[in-house]
This record gives sequence, C-alpha cells and structure tokens, in this order.
Amino acid sequence: MALRKVIWTKNAELLFKEILTFYIKRNQIKTYSKKLLQKVKSLTKKLSNFPFLGFEIETTNYREIIFDHYSVIYSVSETEIVIKLIWDHRRNPDELRLR
Repeated sequence: MALRKVIWTKNAELLFKEILTFYIKRNQIKTYSKKLLQKVKSLTKKLSNFPFLGFEIETTNYREIIFDHYSVIYSVSETEIVIKLIWDHRRNPDELRLR
C-alpha cells in the first residue's frame, strides 16, 4: 500500500503556529511547543500509513483524531491526507465558529 501525502491547509498551519507561539510566550521556554510539534509530526506520519485511524465526523467527509487537549481534523483521498484544522480544546469554541 502506497503512503498518502500529508498536506496542510493554510488555516491549519496558521492555527497550529498560533498554538505553538502561545505556549512559547506563556511558558517562556520552547520545550512544550517542541514536544507538541513532535507529537503532531508523529501523528501525521501515522496518518500517512493508516489514514482511517481517526473517527468519522457525522454528515461530513472529515475525520478526527483527539490527543491530549487537541483535535486534528482531516480528509482522506486516494493519494493524500489534508489536515484541515488543529484545535486546542481549551480555546473558546466561538473562535472556531468564526474561522
């Protein structure tokens, strides 16, 4: 089975950078952000091999994986996985609706 290519939308990249930046500023050290980045890299590598790892979101073509305090929302095609969103569950959900 061929690996699927993992692609990030601009919105997903922006949200993830916001999360990493928030923790760097809050903690005054990059340790947590580096660990989170490594977890997300590991997760996307797993998705490349096992694209249906996450559960289906009802009435959509999207899937979701939840880890720690985060959700990764993505779609699957024959050749690629598109990361649509990474969301920190501790954020105000109204911000998500605005995006």
